[in-house]
Amino acid sequence: MSSNQKMLITFGVGLIIGALAVWLWYEKSPGSTLENLMKQASSTEMVAGGNTTSGENTSLLVTGLVGIGGGLTVADQAAGTSVLVSTVDMPLDGWVAVHENTNGVPGNILGAHRYDKGHITDASITLLRGTVAGSAYFAVLYTDNGDRAFDPHVDMPMRTSSGMILASFVAK
Repeated sequence: MSSNQKMLITFGVGLIIGALAVWLWYEKSPGSTLENLMKQASSTEMVAGGNTTSGENTSLLVTGLVGIGGGLTVADQAAGTSVLVSTVDMPLDGWVAVHENTNGVPGNILGAHRYDKGHITDASITLLRGTVAGSAYFAVLYTDNGDRAFDPHVDMPMRTSSGMILASFVAK
């Protein structure tokens, strides 16, 4: 075997190993998960709604891809095992889930409740674990895949053309 053939074989094997390494790197990369996309968006593109005169926090938007509309408002409220969402505008059947605020992005889900499409006032979400006084939380709209059972891996956050629909509040 000539030295040129050995060099071509070595180059080909190296190219295959490099391509495999790149594929494995991107396959294992956490950068495409919903949580990491939300963290990336929150660091640069989260727009905080201001408090209204009634003390309610308006929806926050995180840049998203699908424009389906909808919205919600929630006021700061006493800590407890349920959360009262003042208004919910569901563009389709879905869920309102309450998340812990983890460094400015939705963290663990404390509870969720399903609502049909439409305008809902005074929506109450029962939590599996109560809120803590002085801590911040998010209420987030989610789709329902049709099985009427909440699964955050299948039922995805709803988005407007501007981003994910969520509202923040603080437990007192």
